[in-house]
Amino acid sequence: MDTKTVFSENIDPPAGLGQELSDMIDSMDAAEKLLSGSRRSAGKSRKYYLSGAAAGIVLSAGLWVAAEMSATPEDTFADPVTAYAETKKILESISDRMKGGLARVADAEEAIDKNVGIIKTLYLP
Repeated sequence: MDTKTVFSENIDPPAGLGQELSDMIDSMDAAEKLLSGSRRSAGKSRKYYLSGAAAGIVLSAGLWVAAEMSATPEDTFADPVTAYAETKKILESISDRMKGGLARVADAEEAIDKNVGIIKTLYLP
């Protein structure tokens, strides 16, 4: 005798079990939809709140920078002769530093020209 036949013949399911299981599955599905929907809306509201706060911070920082940029600069020297002397000193310092850099560039150009000359004599007829 087949085991399927034995089980189906010997065990009778309770009356209405199929309907109860179907109702239970439907209620669990509805509860899952409610819970997932509330999580999604809470996540969206948190996202919107954080993006609004970030936009407010950026706007505040922009307004602060604009206010600082529009402020009139103060004179650092009351005497124009002293201001000229300080400016001249700073520009001479920059010039000295650039001269050192230009000397290095000239040395590099000489080395490159020398190497190009060697390459031309070796590889070009």
